[in-house]
Amino acid sequence: MRTRQVLLWLLIAALCTPVCARVQGARRSLPQEQTTFGMEIKVRHPVSLPEDILQMLRGDEDVKTRCLGPVGPGQIRAAFFAASKIHLDDHKSPDYVVTAAKDNPCLGGANVDPFWVFYWTPQGYQLGLKVDTFSLHVRKTRTKAYRDIDTEAITGTELFSTLFHFDGSKYINVHSSRQPLPIRKGR
Repeated sequence: MRTRQVLLWLLIAALCTPVCARVQGARRSLPQEQTTFGMEIKVRHPVSLPEDILQMLRGDEDVKTRCLGPVGPGQIRAAFFAASKIHLDDHKSPDYVVTAAKDNPCLGGANVDPFWVFYWTPQGYQLGLKVDTFSLHVRKTRTKAYRDIDTEAITGTELFSTLFHFDGSKYINVHSSRQPLPIRKGR
C-alpha cells in the first residue's frame, strides 16, 4: 500500500512539473507595480485614466488655475497626466498614482511635481492624497488596510520628509521631518 502511494505521488509530481513551471513563469513575467515616483523617476508603465479620475483632475483648483490660461477652457486632456496602477489595499480593482506628464504645458515646477493618489471604492474612485513633491514612495507597511506613503521635497539646503497614513477616507500627514543637506566645500 505504501509503495502505491509513493508511486502515485511521483506520477502526480511528474505530470505537474511542466504545468507548474509554466504557471510560475507566467507569474514572474507579470510587471511589478511601480512604488516609487518622482521628478527623476517617471511612470514606467503608463495606463489610461478612468473617466471619473480625469473629471476630478479637470476640476482640481490647481489644475484649473495653472492650465486654463495656457491651454484654454475644456482643453485639459488626459495626455497632460501620467498614471500608474497600484494596489493600495487588497481589493481587486486597481488604485492609481497620477502625476504630470513629461510634455505637460502647465503643471510641475522647480524641483516639484504634483501627485494625486486615487483609491477605488464601490461608489467610484476617491482622491486620497494630493501633494506637490520631489518624490513619492508607496510603502509596504499599512494603516487601516491601505499602504502608507512617504514623500520627499528638497530645497537648496534642506530635505523635507513626510509620512502619510490612511485614516479611512484620505491620507493624512502623521510625521514630518527636515534635515540640512550636506554642504560640499570647494575643492
